[in-house]
Amino acid sequence: MDNNTLVLIGMPGSGKTTTARALSLKFDMEFIDTDALLVDECRMPLGEYVKEYGREAFLDFQEKVITSFDFSGYVVATGGSVVYSEKIMKHLAGYGTIIYLQLDFEEMEKRLGSSRKLARNKDQSLEDMYFERKPLYEKYAQLTIDCNGRDTGSIVEEISAKLSEKAGGKEGIYAGK
Repeated sequence: MDNNTLVLIGMPGSGKTTTARALSLKFDMEFIDTDALLVDECRMPLGEYVKEYGREAFLDFQEKVITSFDFSGYVVATGGSVVYSEKIMKHLAGYGTIIYLQLDFEEMEKRLGSSRKLARNKDQSLEDMYFERKPLYEKYAQLTIDCNGRDTGSIVEEISAKLSEKAGGKEGIYAGK
C-alpha cells in the first residue's frame, strides 16, 4: 500500500464525486467511485439492492466489495454509508488521507431535493440519517473541509493547500499541476 490515495467521505450531496474527479485531474491520479464498484458487482441500482435485500445486506455487501479492492494511487469518492463499517474505514485509511466534505443539514437537504435514494432504514428521516452519520464522518476524518455554499474549484484549492501544508510544502504528488 502507498500513502498517496485521497479518500473523500461525507453526506450525500456533499460533492464527493465531483470533487474527487477534479482532484484526480489536478493531481494526475486515477478516479474511482465506490458506488460504481458496487453497481458493477451487483448489476442493479443500489437503491433497488437496498429495497430488495434490505439495508443490512447492502452494508455487508458494500463492506465485502470495498475491502477487497486495492485503492493505491486513486482519488476515491465513497458512498455516504461507508462510515458505518469500521473495517471499510480502516481499509481506506491504509491507503492515504481521509477527507471529510462537511455540509450542514440544511445545505444537504437543499442539494438533495426529494428524489435521491439513500441507504437508510425505511422509517429513518433524512435528518435522523444526517445526525447518525455526522459523528462517524468526524471520527474518521483526517482533514475536514467546509463545503457549505462553496464551488468545487475553491474546495479543490483548499484541499490542495492543506495537503501541501501537511506534506511540509515538499514537492511531490500534492504540489498539483
